[in-house]
Amino acid sequence: MSLQPHTLIAVVAEAPAPYAEVLRRIDQLTRAHGMVYDLSIGALILEYFFGGSASEYYSRDRCKETAFADFVSTCREALATHGQSETRLRNCVRAYLVYRTLPSQAKEALLFSHLVELARCRDPGIRARLATATIECDWTVTQLRDAVTLARGDLPPEPANGDAGQGAPVGLSPARLVTRGEKLVPAIQAWARALGQAGTGTLTARQRERLRAAIAAVEGQLATLRAHIDG
Repeated sequence: MSLQPHTLIAVVAEAPAPYAEVLRRIDQLTRAHGMVYDLSIGALILEYFFGGSASEYYSRDRCKETAFADFVSTCREALATHGQSETRLRNCVRAYLVYRTLPSQAKEALLFSHLVELARCRDPGIRARLATATIECDWTVTQLRDAVTLARGDLPPEPANGDAGQGAPVGLSPARLVTRGEKLVPAIQAWARALGQAGTGTLTARQRERLRAAIAAVEGQLATLRAHIDG
């Protein structure tokens, strides 16, 4: 594992004079220290219970899962003293698996919570592009979560809400629809950027037709919506 601890005194001593820069570097070190700890925990659990293999971890092998579950159950109180739980340990493993596949720039810029969200995307190519988009667009964890959800194609159902306005789908008010649309914008941008970077040269004729139809459908709905807003 190529994680190197940072030396706080050395880095701060080299920092420029303005206090803001020193504080920024200290903040980076604090986050980096926590990241090293979390990723080291993930690497340990992955190695001890799953042979250090991503495929073994995601295979849900019954024997390996039973051993891990027994560890968590038996050592629950001891783990709690270190702020660990089964969910936290699994997040550490998933974050570590993502971390070790990312380029150096992404490793230095992303937060632990970003890595956990990226772990939901199993396609390494799309995951790398989402990581790049997160850095370039300065996405929050919530924005990245929306982008990953769209990339996976499993948008969650709309939340129930009793104040639906006239003409709105049951359970959704116009205000909630606006908010939902705003949240989808970063995800749609990420999808379009990822597809553009991946290239469309390998798409079949049928896939191109489907893509054109999808774009046309969205453009048509947006044009109608703009007419309502401007009207």
